[in-house]
Amino acid sequence: MITNKDVLMKQLQLFAHGISYQDESIFVNREKSKQEFQEATKDSSARVLIILSDLLGTGKTFLVDQATRFIPEKINSLLIKWVSETELKLRSKDPLIVIDEIDEKTVYRVIQANLGLVNSKLDELPKLLVLVGDYILRNQKVLSMFSNVSERKYIKLEPLDRQFFLKAMKARVKKFLDTDEEVEFFDPDLLDYLIPRTEIGIATFREVLTILQGLVSELPLDTNKCCISGKEARFWFEKKAKGIFEEERSIFYKWLIGYLVKEYETSRQNQNYTMKVLETSTLRELCPIENIKSDEEYEERILIPFAKTNVLKSLGIPFLRTESTVDRYPGPYLPSVKTFLDAKYGEGT
Repeated sequence: MITNKDVLMKQLQLFAHGISYQDESIFVNREKSKQEFQEATKDSSARVLIILSDLLGTGKTFLVDQATRFIPEKINSLLIKWVSETELKLRSKDPLIVIDEIDEKTVYRVIQANLGLVNSKLDELPKLLVLVGDYILRNQKVLSMFSNVSERKYIKLEPLDRQFFLKAMKARVKKFLDTDEEVEFFDPDLLDYLIPRTEIGIATFREVLTILQGLVSELPLDTNKCCISGKEARFWFEKKAKGIFEEERSIFYKWLIGYLVKEYETSRQNQNYTMKVLETSTLRELCPIENIKSDEEYEERILIPFAKTNVLKSLGIPFLRTESTVDRYPGPYLPSVKTFLDAKYGEGT
């Protein structure tokens, strides 16, 4: 039996995320994408651009780390913001070069300038170039500078669903608690909100594990059987500072919480249900805001600010407004994991 004390004593390891915990023993369920990556990197005679593009925190860097372990030489990723002639020269003899964090953490002008530098040095670099980032790498204009590559290969990551998550947690329990017990310390209702059933997966390892670190801290330090449930979630939300929004956004947030309570709570009982993405026009129709007269204005005043603060997930492909500026948070949208949980255990209760 896994107790509250067992989980609390190892919570930092069980729910850790990030580069310090890229341990092969807890890498699970991405064998298909790992194999696709390794197949793409076998032939170094042609110049190939390999692209991993997904939401922040989905495990792209972890996948690359695991998938390149078959290469004798140590592959050190280069962050896009640190790209320079010197750094590229240091990697010129490597079997492949990996450039990471091509995402919203890096301002677009830096991405644009440094990818341009990489392109200008292609003849001096390995034939295999791996780009790792968010949906910006799905914009073909951003990658159009790489006109001299023979092929572009997109590696699709398996989305995080309940089965995947529990399999990953079982590997962590095996490693850090030294037991083969099944992972039964998550309340099923909590999992339905922690890993929502949505048309496009929005749950990421980084967000889910970060939230769980907070929920686990609400457990009592005793030897009772562990069950992380809505009780801990409610305690956690009670301690969190409430979001303070100006009037227009407050109207939208209250509507969004109500929408989740009505739509998701009632529909999730159907095992085949998935919440559909919401286009800007649909959101504006469902929650009209006085004095907002266009979809573009609705995005700028309501949706983009909420996407920036992780109330909403932007699931569109970022597009270029000008040659040097990018709209990073286009529709369609879905509520974030944090918002799903708030609807069930916070504001919606």
